[in-house]
Formats: sequence, C-alpha cells, structure tokens
Amino acid sequence: MMNAERTELTEEDVAPPTTGTVKQEKSTAAVYGLRALATVVFDIDSGQKLDALHPSTCGLSEAAKTSLAHLALPHCNNQDEGDTQFIVRFRDGPDDSQLLFGFVLFRQQKDESRTRGYFQKALVLVSTEPYVDLYDRVLRVIGPLFFKVGQKVLDAVYNNINSWYVQ
Repeated sequence: MMNAERTELTEEDVAPPTTGTVKQEKSTAAVYGLRALATVVFDIDSGQKLDALHPSTCGLSEAAKTSLAHLALPHCNNQDEGDTQFIVRFRDGPDDSQLLFGFVLFRQQKDESRTRGYFQKALVLVSTEPYVDLYDRVLRVIGPLFFKVGQKVLDAVYNNINSWYVQ
C-alpha cells in the first residue's frame, strides 16, 4: 500500500498564469460548467447563509442562492470533526428549468466560542455539468487552502480554472 503524501499549497499555487495564456472563444470555466464558487456558514442563531459568491455576477437567482445555502449543510446530526464531501442538485432560472450541481466540501471543527460548539462552513463549486471526478479532485486540492487562507482563494481558484487550456 502506498502512503499518500500531503502537499501544502500556497495562494500562488492556484493563481492563474500571468504569461503564455491562449486567448479562447469561450471561457474555460463555462466549458467545464463552472458557474460559481460559494461559501456557506452555519450559525445556531442565524441559520445557514451564503457567505460569499464568486463571481458575484454569476446570475444565480435568489431562490437558487437560498437552496444552495440550505443544501450545503449535511442533513445528519454528526458530532465528528473533519471534512465531508458530497454533491447536491438544485434548480435555477426564471422557470426553474436549469439543473445545477453543487460540489460541497463541508468542514466541522470543535470551537467552544460558538453557541453550538462547532465551527461549520462549506465550500461549494456550482456547476451546470455533473463532472464528479473533476470537481471532487478540485475540492480536495483547494479545500485545505481555502480553510487556511480564506475568501481571497475564491477569486484565484476561479481565475485559475478559467485559464485552463481547452482545445
């Protein structure tokens, strides 16, 4: 059995290249179905709420944002600490005709300063395509960096994905 080596990432590791990029007809994010990156926080007093959405101009309806906030919380009473990954589906659009996929990395850590006793936050990649393997791997790479560095990673990750070359 091989031992997996954990690589520590920095913000520079997810920053888009500054030279040598190829001009593309359609954004790479759109080609891969990436619509937005979001964070959802959980608080006993205010409930689930969308904490950040990048890009803010992604066009998600208010109903879709509400659905995303509620679906990003695991629906079980789990007292374990750590990360949980799962996928949710929800609808968007003027007539709810578009199906979106939310690839969620939920983190729960013991925090005595909070009413519930835990820090609970989710990082969500919102996509129009069910690219499970791709976004599972993306979350495994960017998740630890996001929880270490914070919200500024969202812009860097989105721009990095948008710089991937597509033939």
